[in-house]
Amino acid sequence: MAGGGMGGEGGAAGDDGPPGPCPSGWTCEDTSVLGATDKDGNPITGTSCGKGALIECDDADPATSCPELTKPLCAHVFGVTSCTQLCTL
Repeated sequence: MAGGGMGGEGGAAGDDGPPGPCPSGWTCEDTSVLGATDKDGNPITGTSCGKGALIECDDADPATSCPELTKPLCAHVFGVTSCTQLCTL
């Protein structure tokens, strides 16, 4: 899976404001084909930050699970839950 992150512009996440850049060590990639969903099962589409591997995420507290991200969310894909944040290419 490219970038290991999931998420998307216009996805299901409840962020305020537009997506921003990924933090250092993360890359913004088009992950719309992965079929990721948020904790409520809503599709997450578009681009998101990834580190090249899945980073375990706790839906109850994504900020603690994903301290490197400024607007973290948990994406559910392939039976796992991973940290990500929406971004722009």
